[in-house]
Amino acid sequence: MNASGDDGRVGYRRPPKETRFKPGTSGNSAGRPKGRRKLAADLRDELNEMIKIVEDGRELVVSKQRAVVKALVAGSLKGDLRAIITLFNSLGCQADG
Repeated sequence: MNASGDDGRVGYRRPPKETRFKPGTSGNSAGRPKGRRKLAADLRDELNEMIKIVEDGRELVVSKQRAVVKALVAGSLKGDLRAIITLFNSLGCQADG
């Protein structure tokens, strides 16, 4: 055996010395691809963000999803037909008519 602990043999888990990675270099220099985020993941993250709203003179901290639901229900109570249809469709109800 020589000073580097290599006896020159080639075989299982012993690649030829010329093809081994040089010290300090990576075998995967480009790294793992980052990949793209899916639309559903972006939407979920955005809807989970917290915002401040004012309700009945009080300031509340709610998720954006909760704020959208509150606005949809409030619009329905005011008689906004689109809000009513959207609300019932989201509940799985069919609007007749």
